[in-house]
Amino acid sequence: MSERAAVCPGSYDPITLGHVDIINRACAMFDKVYVLVCNNSDKKYVFDIESRVDFCKCTFSGRKNIEVVRCEELVVDLYKKLEACAIIKGVRNSTDYQYEAEIAGINSMMGGNIETVFLPAKNELNCLSSKVVREFGKYGGDISKIVPQCIVNDISKILFKEKSL
Repeated sequence: MSERAAVCPGSYDPITLGHVDIINRACAMFDKVYVLVCNNSDKKYVFDIESRVDFCKCTFSGRKNIEVVRCEELVVDLYKKLEACAIIKGVRNSTDYQYEAEIAGINSMMGGNIETVFLPAKNELNCLSSKVVREFGKYGGDISKIVPQCIVNDISKILFKEKSL
């Protein structure tokens, strides 16, 4: 039996415990999960892609079934190269779902038989976003309950420094 792999694309600017929960739940459904750290041309990033990749690698260090990949091409192209069978997307609300469903339709149209699996955010993580992390961190707020412990200090330093520029 061949390995069933999924990709979990995102900008992860920065990765949050909400992202971690979705990825962990994907691991229960697939043999291998590729965390694709992507750039979206519509977004302006606080953390460069190298930092975002490093944050994700730190978060999933030691997890043999998770591989962090820098994505500098269309997700559908990398999906095919990695021989994935699904794209995993977390959704917090109907706005997220509507946006992600449109992307899923485009991916399917452009890439052929591409499945997107939507995982609803857990209630306690519903309000969590990278934007919330950036706002809290920028003003010196405690982000230790919303991002992985291994990156709290690095993120706090960068965000607080960003505020003083």
